[in-house]
Amino acid sequence: MKEFKVQTILLIAIAFILGMSEFIIIGVLGNIAKTFHVSFASVGFLTTLFALIYAISTPILSLFNWEAFFKKGHECCFKLLYSW
Repeated sequence: MKEFKVQTILLIAIAFILGMSEFIIIGVLGNIAKTFHVSFASVGFLTTLFALIYAISTPILSLFNWEAFFKKGHECCFKLLYSW
């Protein structure tokens, strides 16, 4: 049970860090808009669009990479990951 607890905490930490990337850029939207001479709304829309595409494509791309991961003979990495 302890091994799943460590893996779960690691998974939650990684998801939190990756999810924060959209929130970090919110503080500098005004500077980005001023630098590229576009409206604040355009930069906000592009940030939202990025977040949606990221949220939708990440699970799909993970599934494709998961199959390629095993086809290339990375079973030792898989065993190492789950040996905690």
